[in-house]
Amino acid sequence: MYIRYEEYEKNKNIKADEPKLVVICLLLQAKERNLFIKTKKRMKKVRAAIVGYGNIGHYVLEALQAAPDFEIAGVIRRAGAENKPEELANYAVVKDIKELGEVDVAILCTPTRSVEKYAKEYLAMGRMVYIELKDGYKFEEVAAAIKADPYFVNDETHVKLVPSVDALLDMGHGVNLTRKGVSGKTQNQLFEFNMRINNPALTAQVLVCVARASMKQQPGCYTMVEVPVIDLLPGDREEWIGHLV
Repeated sequence: MYIRYEEYEKNKNIKADEPKLVVICLLLQAKERNLFIKTKKRMKKVRAAIVGYGNIGHYVLEALQAAPDFEIAGVIRRAGAENKPEELANYAVVKDIKELGEVDVAILCTPTRSVEKYAKEYLAMGRMVYIELKDGYKFEEVAAAIKADPYFVNDETHVKLVPSVDALLDMGHGVNLTRKGVSGKTQNQLFEFNMRINNPALTAQVLVCVARASMKQQPGCYTMVEVPVIDLLPGDREEWIGHLV
């Protein structure tokens, strides 16, 4: 985690249980099981609301703009339309989702600490907080204040002083996954996967795909492994089967 002290001072009153990362798509309405209404000209589009407009919210906006089966109902921010970013000029920006009218799906781009499963996994690793100080502040006092803050107080937190927070920022992520196992009685089966990504952009794309799939399920709560992979794709199921199989 990277933080400037002046930003910490400005936001330190935010409650510890406020969500901080993106994890979930919330299905608001699922009145029609068959989402895609085929006509000669167009299919019915899903109206999606973006809840929260930080780093992930920005990439969710781009992913929705590129998705042919979605339209953007609007963006929900705590500040509403105040200081509205230029890229949101053509969209409704509100404080309450009720102001957007009909919304099919809301994509939560807010913190995930309220989601117990992800919070436990994250907190188990501890936190590394990098700070950049203005003149006049003492590192020991700032570090103590951060560790005592309700957001950090229950976690193992390490505060590091760096000359520049901007120099540490890197949206690029990489994964090298190797799995060695058994197929029936055949040993030494090896699977290897490499990935180099922009993390917020990929997270946003997955959120949009899950939002799409949620519209094709019966109302309820689902984990991703319970959702058919084909439902993550836009368009007609039979056409995808004919194309991929």
